[in-house]
Formats: sequence, C-alpha cells, structure tokens
Amino acid sequence: MIKNELIELEDVLDLMLDAVCVVNKVGKFVFVSAAFEQIFGYKAAEVVGKPMIDYVYKGDHNKTYNAVASLLSGETTHSRFENRWVRKDGQIIHILWSVCWSSDHQVRIAVAHDITERKKMEEQLYYMAGHDGLTG
Repeated sequence: MIKNELIELEDVLDLMLDAVCVVNKVGKFVFVSAAFEQIFGYKAAEVVGKPMIDYVYKGDHNKTYNAVASLLSGETTHSRFENRWVRKDGQIIHILWSVCWSSDHQVRIAVAHDITERKKMEEQLYYMAGHDGLTG
C-alpha cells in the first residue's frame, strides 16, 4: 500500500458532516470531531475534559440521563434518541444521537445528527393539520 493511501481515522472523522463524540464513564468529553464545531459552535479544545451534560438543554437533562443510564447498566448496548442542546451562540438545536457503550474502553461513542430543520417542519405541519386558513 502506498503511504498516501493510508488514511488516519481522525482525518476520516473530520470529513463527516455529523459530529462524532467520545464521552467517558463520568460524562466528560474525551474527543469530538471537527463537525462538532459546525453543529454546536464549540471548538474541541473548549469541550474536551468538560461534562457533556453542561451543553444539553436543561429541559432534556432527565431524558439524556435516562438514555445514558440504560447504556451503562447494560440494558442496551446501542441507543438512538433525540434531545436538545444549547449552541455556543445560545440557539437551541435538536440532535438525533446514535450511541453505543464500549465496556472495553469505558467510553460512549456517539454520532450527533442535527435535526433542527426537520423539527421546525414537523411543527409547521402539525400546526397546519390542526388549523384552517379561514378560521385559524
């Protein structure tokens, strides 16, 4: 194999549009890919070593704790769930997470997909389904 053909894992992760996050057992970020900054507004250096829950919208803390507890208890090895986060600029965004627990490494590996636009469209459709143009 030619040396130029070798691709480092971090280089591949940095090409992804979704953010890849690694969080240790006590809930602190160990690694975030380049897309984390695009989605959440924070550079890796601003979050690595900090508690993940600090960035979750307060109204979704329980939902997030429950999803994590399910993983850590062994109840499930993989999980998909949605929650809201607060971007660095204060904007609230909706995230779809795909998460797994690595007992060998004692970390959660998660992929974050921003579904904020989808949620806005769902809200509009829900409103339109319940209201008519004539009477509101």
